Amino acid sequence: MKRMKQWWGIGQLVGICLLLPGLVLGEGVPTEPAGSVTWEGLLEEAQARSPEVQAAEAEWEAARARVPQAWALPNPWLSYDVMGSDLETRLGPQEQRVGIFQGIPFPGKFSLRDRAAVLSARQAQHRLLHVRQAVRSQVTAAAARMVTARRVMELLQEERKILEQLGASIRAQIPSGQRTVSDALALEGLFTELAQRESRVSEQAVAARETLQALAGVVLPAGVRIAEPLLPRLEPEGEPERVLETAQAHRHALIISRLAGEERTVERRLAQMERWPDMEVGFLYTQIGDGSTTHPEDGRDAWMIPLRFSLPLWEPQISGRIREARASEEAARHRTEQEIRQVRSEVVSRWTEYQAALRRVDLDRESWIPQAASDRESAQAGYAAGTVDIQRLLESERMLLEAWVRCWGNTAEALIGFARLEEAVGVPLTGRDPFGMEMDHLEEGDGHAMD
Repeated sequence: MKRMKQWWGIGQLVGICLLLPGLVLGEGVPTEPAGSVTWEGLLEEAQARSPEVQAAEAEWEAARARVPQAWALPNPWLSYDVMGSDLETRLGPQEQRVGIFQGIPFPGKFSLRDRAAVLSARQAQHRLLHVRQAVRSQVTAAAARMVTARRVMELLQEERKILEQLGASIRAQIPSGQRTVSDALALEGLFTELAQRESRVSEQAVAARETLQALAGVVLPAGVRIAEPLLPRLEPEGEPERVLETAQAHRHALIISRLAGEERTVERRLAQMERWPDMEVGFLYTQIGDGSTTHPEDGRDAWMIPLRFSLPLWEPQISGRIREARASEEAARHRTEQEIRQVRSEVVSRWTEYQAALRRVDLDRESWIPQAASDRESAQAGYAAGTVDIQRLLESERMLLEAWVRCWGNTAEALIGFARLEEAVGVPLTGRDPFGMEMDHLEEGDGHAMD
């Protein structure tokens, strides 16, 4: 009777776990126990502290700083000439001359340079967003594995308590002949399996914890708990095509490839404009000394405005730059085509992995765990009645434990799969992204607005 009460209490615990919302799938509103770290909090810390994100932000700032430079004229030249004694004019000797010169590119080059700088800045911005998504995916994977390891360890520890109670009951009944030594030995074998599994799970928890701390840039206090997130669900009906359309419009790698193609086109047009001359305009002021004539303007200073034009005569150099720019433009076009193909392949693959993990979670929750729990209850009753041996009872115990462990593993895989799917798409698929960044839709000539 005592043993039956023990098993009945365990059965109640399993039933409560099966009915408790969010224990397996995180559905409903998760609670945050004292000393817990929220999922979103970890992601925010990782976004703020990741060296990779910080490097991408610095590169974006550098690219933004290059945009105003596109409209800047080249530095002017200032000249000063000291004249010799033989430089005479009809009004007197030239004593000294001061001049200033400014180069002016051919009309149209400024706008093309500005366009190239804007396209480069937008690429840097999308690279930053891509890095943010990648860090988010990595943190999600590490946190999911850490949560899974903790949950599995709790299951193993609870299982150890149950088996210890069963072992005490068996040993108490051995003197009366109701139980045998072989039953106790069989139970010891399961204890050994539990110890081995606990060791492996502990190693996995340490590895996941270290990875998470490295990604988030924080030191997690001992015993800290990560609150389980909600498991996102997307309807499979018609959803893959919608996700694919979203990826084709928002995937950062594809956008970067397209922007790079546009930049190569602008560079090719700039190379073609090398055939047009640039201009230099200046102002020269000459100081004239006292002359030896009676002319009324004797000794009067002189000035002039010189104009100079570059002569793009070296055709091999210009044509070589144009061929190089055209080849780069063609290469960018092929890379964009490959990226378009990669979008479908990667999104469909990750969508399939994510949906498969969800189905496994549902199968565990709705089928395997209830069946294993029912089978264990039957084995308990049979063992109490003497119709089932210890091996049958322990096997049912293993099956229920495996079902729970598998369910938590599949839950982690579903969370990881969804994060990887969002990384492939480029934008959040549910709700608002708290880690995104408003896009600066820069246009030609808008470089000054970025400061």
